[in-house]
Amino acid sequence: MKSKKAFEALAFVEPIDASHDDYYAKYKLRDDEARQKYRQIAAQPMTANEIYVIDIIRNNWKNGQGL
Repeated sequence: MKSKKAFEALAFVEPIDASHDDYYAKYKLRDDEARQKYRQIAAQPMTANEIYVIDIIRNNWKNGQGL
């Protein structure tokens, strides 16, 4: 939804059950792939010239500060 007006036009009608058989396999595949990619990235050494989330938090940077 790109605008508040569009979001406000949504209405809940009724819940629809989702089959475990249909969606769990897709969820599990996405989760396994994401975890594998994370492990690959986490195994790489950190470099001194890159900015990480921890740097932003420690320095309390806001909207592009420190870049």
